[in-house]
Amino acid sequence: RAFAAEALGGMGEPGTAKALHKALADPDLGVVAAAAFALGGVPSPDTSKRYAACLTDLKRRFAACLVGSAISMSDFGPHMLTVTRLVEGATRLDDAANGAVVAQAAADFLLPAQDVDYSERVGDDPMVPRRRLAKAVIEGCRAHPGAAVKSTLEALAARDDLGVAADAQALLGAR
Repeated sequence: RAFAAEALGGMGEPGTAKALHKALADPDLGVVAAAAFALGGVPSPDTSKRYAACLTDLKRRFAACLVGSAISMSDFGPHMLTVTRLVEGATRLDDAANGAVVAQAAADFLLPAQDVDYSERVGDDPMVPRRRLAKAVIEGCRAHPGAAVKSTLEALAARDDLGVAADAQALLGAR
């Protein structure tokens, strides 16, 4: 199903949007990630609303994986990758409404502290998917400048741990 979503997105035909919208609610996060990115290549008038709904669903799924306040790396990584692909898809579309989507992704998944259970012995590092999402958010803010992303940029400018503070400061200075 993930390959099908990628193929539909590669067509770039507006008629494929309906199938990609449906795939945003797939139980498999790999399918959701593929559909979210692919949707960024398909013109559709309500994509930002679909992305926002997908973020709400991903937040619910993420919360369901929590054990107390912690999440395992095996759940954390796929969720962060899916949100990253959604932000990358939203960045591809020339729709100013996607600035709010980028800001929401950052507010829900990037900026809050996450208690991730991981093992350095097997090479786990929760900062890797967080930094990848941070870079995608910066690109989304660059693509969709405006009031919707200003507070996101301000928060990122103050966070050295995510590796994008200088980029966020530069974008704030360019306004």
